[in-house]
Amino acid sequence: MKMKKNITFSIVIIFLEMCALLSTPHQLVMAETITVTKFTDSNGDCMPTDCSLREAIKKANETSNPDTISLKEGTYTLTMDELDPLFIFSPLTVIGAGPSKTIIDASVVSNGVFKIDVAALLQSPN
Repeated sequence: MKMKKNITFSIVIIFLEMCALLSTPHQLVMAETITVTKFTDSNGDCMPTDCSLREAIKKANETSNPDTISLKEGTYTLTMDELDPLFIFSPLTVIGAGPSKTIIDASVVSNGVFKIDVAALLQSPN
């Protein structure tokens, strides 16, 4: 089951990078790198020393600029259900330590992990 999620996660990352390229015209856009600092799931504000994957995605969605989320080696456990998936509204790249080293465990999520608003990504002014 983890292999399927890793493959799905890799496909999502490639898709997000393609959307970022398609939505960015020929102007220089400042991207932010957001570092996830904890492996647990929470839904507060992303702070430099206290930021979950969910909070990092929420912060990236605050602007239409392409952002990068950095994940260190380890297992990031998502505990929210399908009523609170990880919504992505802006161009985003997620970089981890590798498919066998950075794992997003969404075993308790029954209706998908990422909800991507493709229309918003393709219409992004940046």
